[in-house]
This record gives sequence, structure tokens and C-alpha cells, in this order.
Amino acid sequence: MNGRSAASNGHVTVVGAGAVGVCCALYLQREGFAVRLIDRGAIGGEASRSNAALICTDDCVPLASPAVLRRVPGMLVDPLSPLAIRWSYLPALTPWLYQFIRASAPGRIEQISIALMSLLDGALDAYRCLLAEADATDLISNSGLLYIYGSERAFGADQFAMDLRRRRGVQFEVLDQRGVAELEPILAGRSVRGVYCPGSGFTSNPHRLVGALAAHFLRAGGEFVSADVLGIEVVDNRVTSLLTTGGLYPLDRVVVAAGAWSRTIVQQLGLDIPLDTERGYLMVLPNAGVQPRLPFLVVDRHIGVTPTEDGLRLAGGVEFAGLRAKPNLKRADALLRGVIPFLGDVGTRGAARWMSFRPSMPDSMPVIGWAPRPRGAFFAFGHGHLGLTLAAITGRLVAEAMAGRRASVDITPFRPGRWHGAV
Repeated sequence: MNGRSAASNGHVTVVGAGAVGVCCALYLQREGFAVRLIDRGAIGGEASRSNAALICTDDCVPLASPAVLRRVPGMLVDPLSPLAIRWSYLPALTPWLYQFIRASAPGRIEQISIALMSLLDGALDAYRCLLAEADATDLISNSGLLYIYGSERAFGADQFAMDLRRRRGVQFEVLDQRGVAELEPILAGRSVRGVYCPGSGFTSNPHRLVGALAAHFLRAGGEFVSADVLGIEVVDNRVTSLLTTGGLYPLDRVVVAAGAWSRTIVQQLGLDIPLDTERGYLMVLPNAGVQPRLPFLVVDRHIGVTPTEDGLRLAGGVEFAGLRAKPNLKRADALLRGVIPFLGDVGTRGAARWMSFRPSMPDSMPVIGWAPRPRGAFFAFGHGHLGLTLAAITGRLVAEAMAGRRASVDITPFRPGRWHGAV
């Protein structure tokens, strides 16, 4: 705590107990607010558990780009493609795709990368004070992140991303085959090129990380309610109460940080924001028989490989199919096939496969800011595959806004009103 009384600034309810929601709750608590955290499930039970465990402070490259647009037809044909769209979901996704295409214009890509970098620059620093107070500094490693390429063609195709990072001031080192082997001996002779980003890192256990932060929040007087949000009552253009399966809770101010489920809550406020979901797949190998020194990304296959407490974690791919369609766990199996050329045979005994929902905006930027209406509602969602990376910096920005303090990062690019349907 920062020395102020727990409720000196009033009360805030945070909807969503994933990494973003928990960090919002902690930073609000540090600013002197009394905070209630509410979620329909367990703390950190969704995307905050099923992710690549990476802290990618170099990832200022938006998903939308001319190269990705050229691959859209293939996304519809191959259900196991690294980026795939289910035919049945295409009509519902079309408005999102329209905005996605608009975001892929060269000038817009430049603006998006600048905005993302403004958040990424402070991402690790924002975690440090929370982790120190929670006695959990060991859960994040500043190992750096290695991008590897199985062919010169794949390396050449990634020049756009490298050039964009270079323009944003991201520090990285281009490695030849020997350099990759020296940095990560497991990859000796299996990768023709590599790019090492020393500013990134990973967590040894993303679920335990969120749990440790949540436990600190509760020890400091925070409240957690397990219930599903059914509606938000508004009187005189101001939020007044939260209707849940656990009862009615009065509201002073509310932060919507419910990840992929945030759009439903926003719609209850009479607004709409083009939030959809990237369905990401994960395989954890507790008996892999190999343990890399540091995490790496197989760029050819869009697969992250991370050494964690639970085992070797394989994560990647983007599938657009909404929140209701059943998982296609063959996509998790495809992750294993995709990394075998780089790792060799790995042990699969006890392997676990998961799918999680990543809240995705067409322009790859989160929504952070006060709702256009009603008063008292603040939005903090839509982080895509950067939810874990940007959770702490988002929490800091939410707390600064609630406290009426000058923002440490300009949040104007992330405002909810940037979408026509939210104005």
C-alpha cells in the first residue's frame, strides 16, 4: 500500500479477475480506493492461465498488415492454418474484418505501433512494484526472447516486422545459425536465422503469477466475489448498481476488464465496440525431455515455446470462431508437429491441451479509457495476445485516471470513442 487509507478515494468495482483485472484492482488499491473484484469464474482462470507465458515488450507489430490480408483466403480453407477463420463464423466476423482491413493501411500501422510501444515501454516496470509487494519477483524472468526461422524465406518475410521494431527503437540482435546455437544450444543446426530481443521475458507460471498478485490484493483488504454479471443499472446517466447471479451490488465506479466477455457488458450500457476473440491453443508437456534456456518463437509456424514450472509450453495460432463454438483441439496437436523440426522428438506423456479466448480489437490496440456514457464506467479490455504483457501498465493507467492524476502514458489512442459505435 502507499500509505493512504483503504477507502480514502471511494469505491471501485472491477469486473474481470484475469491478469488485467487483478492488476487494475491492485493499482486502484494502491491509490487509496476500496476495491471489489468480481468474476464469473476463478481468479486467473481463463486466458490468464492458458497463454504462452511471455512478456513481449518488443511486440509493437499489429496483427493487421498487407501480408496478413493476403492470407485471408487461406484462413478459410485450412482449419489448421496458424491463422484460421471458421466458415460458419464469417458472417458475424465481417464487420470486424472491415475494421481490420482499415487498420492495415501503412500509415495506420505506423500509428498503431507507436501507440503500442508507448505501453510496452513501461510494461515490465509496472509489474516490478506489484511483484515486490506480493513477494513474487521470482515469477518473471528478464531472459529476453528469441525469434527463430527455419528458412531464409521465412526470415525475409519477417523483414516488415523487424523494420517496424527498429523504427520504434526496439533493441534486437540478428543472429546467424551459429549465433542461435550459442544462445540456445537446443536449436543448433535447426534454425537458419534468429532475432534476439533482450528486453522481453517470461513468467515461469502465469496462473501462479496472477494468483500471487490476487492474494496480495485480498491480504490488503480487497474483496473478491464469484458471480456472473447480468446487467448494469444506470440512473441519470450514471452507473448505480451491478446485477449479478450473487445479488445486487451498488456502484460508485466500475472498471470493465472482462476480456473476451467485455463486449456483452458494454452493450448493456447501450454501447458497442468491435471486440471479437482470437481463440488461442496451448499444449503443455510436463515430460518433454528438453528444457530451453529461454523462450523462443518459431516464426514459420507462429508458435511460442516457453520453459515453465508445469513443463514445456507450446502456444500459438489465431482462430476466429467466436465464444460458443467447440474447441478444435487438433490445432493444439498441430503446435507439437510445428516445433518438432526445431526441438527434435519430445516426450508427450501427460500432455495437456487447452483453448482460451483472447479479446481482440481490429486495430490490435486495447480499449483503455472512460466510457463515452454513462458516467462512472471505465473500460480496460481488448489486449489480444498481449494481455499478460500489458496487464500491469493497464492497471497503473486505470488507477491514474480514477484518481484524477496525470497519466504516465497518453491513453488517447486507446479511447473507447475511437469506434463509431461507441460515440
